[in-house]
Amino acid sequence: MKIKHLAMTSVSAVLLFSFSLTAPTFAQASEKESYTIGSEALAFLQNHKVDLTPFKKSSAFNDKVSSQQNPSVSLSKSSLYNEDILSLKQQAAAYNFTDEQIQQYVHGLVNTTPNIINGPSTSVNTYSVTAMPLSTRTDSGGVGYEVKSSSGWNQATAFATIPTAYRATATSGYMFYTVSSPTSNWAIDVGLWYGSGYDGTGWRGVYNSNDPAPTGGQHATTGVLSALTPGKVVYLQSKVRSDGYLETKVLDGKNFSIVYDNQLYYVGSHNIYTSNAIFNRQITLCTDNGLFTNGSYMRNAKFDSAYLYSDTGYAPVSSANTVSSRRGAFGSNSSTVNKVTVNSYTQWDSEDITIQF
Repeated sequence: MKIKHLAMTSVSAVLLFSFSLTAPTFAQASEKESYTIGSEALAFLQNHKVDLTPFKKSSAFNDKVSSQQNPSVSLSKSSLYNEDILSLKQQAAAYNFTDEQIQQYVHGLVNTTPNIINGPSTSVNTYSVTAMPLSTRTDSGGVGYEVKSSSGWNQATAFATIPTAYRATATSGYMFYTVSSPTSNWAIDVGLWYGSGYDGTGWRGVYNSNDPAPTGGQHATTGVLSALTPGKVVYLQSKVRSDGYLETKVLDGKNFSIVYDNQLYYVGSHNIYTSNAIFNRQITLCTDNGLFTNGSYMRNAKFDSAYLYSDTGYAPVSSANTVSSRRGAFGSNSSTVNKVTVNSYTQWDSEDITIQF
């Protein structure tokens, strides 16, 4: 991901709904027709004692949730919830989530207003913001560490630890996924960006796509997230949905009901599907002037317990599901790659990285 002095999306399109959960009643479903989600999702929630009230048809005043920015762009609330819960079912199996974690995740789901960045055909309004193992990759704009998956996945998750960071002018740090297709050169970066903007310097939600302006390029999706201080653990999730949207979430690693970012970007027109997506997990420090000696740093940036998911199952990120030439540290050349220190790593689901300019 390279720095671009572009724009910050102004909650590009806000969905018009929210719920407040009541005290859990652990309601049981007497008839599946009484609920907006499917029977598999409903059974999963029942098994983990999740309050079903928000999913009753009587609670859903309008199944279509529309963008304020472009009312012609809308999503089905039923579909949005159903896919999220089925995705959570896989994640819960992978990580052995407790009932409490599952309840917190669902609480965050129904109480968060996600941002629709774009749709199959839409534009957005923006406002300005300043913006050891070795990979074979070279990148003139930055150095870092990557683990690139094979194709054939629809979701990637990992816990991330926020590093100690300092940025000089024209330098930014990132922890993110690049999501792409094996049949297209188009890609999008989604995750967290450490940089400067109208509200100061800090970590923000971010995306950076190959689409033309104003939608494409780098855009912050949140203001500075003040809770993301060094050592803070977050849960990063990015999923290609069946309706063509890429949904990315950043949750509090200790309390899934706290949602720091939830963005949806339409990728269905770029040959990225639930059957073929590639996820490249990265920690990078980038500069737009080619100077790698300005004192900027990220210390102990960590990803841990990374998983990949498909329609048929899930697996820890490993040698079996990654590209051998695209695992490890990279730079613009053999000199700048030495700006990266791999403090520790596990092949290939966890790493602790320091980058010093």
